Amino acid sequence: MGNIRLSIIIPLYNKEKHIKKTIDSVLNQDFSCFELIVVDDGSTDKSAEIVSQIQDNRIRLIQQSNSGVSKARNMGAQIASSSWLIFFWMVMMSLCQEL
Repeated sequence: MGNIRLSIIIPLYNKEKHIKKTIDSVLNQDFSCFELIVVDDGSTDKSAEIVSQIQDNRIRLIQQSNSGVSKARNMGAQIASSSWLIFFWMVMMSLCQEL
C-alpha cells in the first residue's frame, strides 16, 4: 500500500444504498496516501458484499458481529496503520444524498 499517512475509518451498518457512493467519494480524492478501513458491524443487508466487490488495495474490510458504532470505530482505530485517523460517518453521506 505504500507510505500510508492517513487512516480513514468508516463504521458500517446496513447502508447498502449509500456505501458505494461513499467509498467512491473517498477514493476519488487527489491525496492517495491513505488506507480506507470499513468496519462492518454485523450488517444484515448487502453492505459488506458491496464493499468486498470494490477493487482497490487501499480498502480493508473488517467484519464483526453487531456491537455498536463505538466498538466498530474503535476496531478501525486499533488496526489502523497510521496514527492520523479520520472517522467518516455514514449518516453524513445519507443526509447529504437525501437533500
